[in-house]
Amino acid sequence: MENSYWNDNGKFQKQQEYLWERYVPKCGGCSDRHAEMFRLMCRLYYDVYNNGACNVEIDWDENGNPDMEIGGGSLRIIIDAIGEESHNELFDAVQGFKWKRTKTRDDWDKIKPVLENATDTVIEYTWKELQGYDINEFETETK
Repeated sequence: MENSYWNDNGKFQKQQEYLWERYVPKCGGCSDRHAEMFRLMCRLYYDVYNNGACNVEIDWDENGNPDMEIGGGSLRIIIDAIGEESHNELFDAVQGFKWKRTKTRDDWDKIKPVLENATDTVIEYTWKELQGYDINEFETETK
């Protein structure tokens, strides 16, 4: 089975679950910017796998920058973690995937690495900001 958060064996799976339980409310957004970034990335990830990205709103902001909205928030917030270039790559991948009526293996093969990479990076960034130490130290704590 391939490694992915969808299969419950993502690169930072334990840390993702810990952050979700600790910082994400049962409903609504997070009060902390870093937790909100994490929540929105997780919502995007879930929606791509569960709904084919049908709940993602694709748009451009007032400055002409690509934007995606899900769960009541703009995914431009993740630029702090992944950078503008990676955000645009994610935007293009989701936009191309969303509008396909029938998703083929090739469609999945194109979006998976982009989505996994962005998710890993957001989790790692959020961890450092909220927990204050390297994400890999968590593994040794929980063994």
